[in-house]
Amino acid sequence: MLNQAGTMLAFNRTVPSTWRKGFRGNATSDVAVMNVSTGDIRQITDTNEQNYRDNVNDAFPMWGADG
Repeated sequence: MLNQAGTMLAFNRTVPSTWRKGFRGNATSDVAVMNVSTGDIRQITDTNEQNYRDNVNDAFPMWGADG
């Protein structure tokens, strides 16, 4: 999803493999952000792979009202 200025794109690199409510683990989806003008991609959720037991599904990202 593009932000209001059209400069950043938020997306999931993988689709969630399970929809079980409260699922945690290494099969969850994460949110990444791409700078449209440079093509740089940065993962913004669940960046510490050692804490995979605490990871939750971060599917279908949306921008907040403040961008």
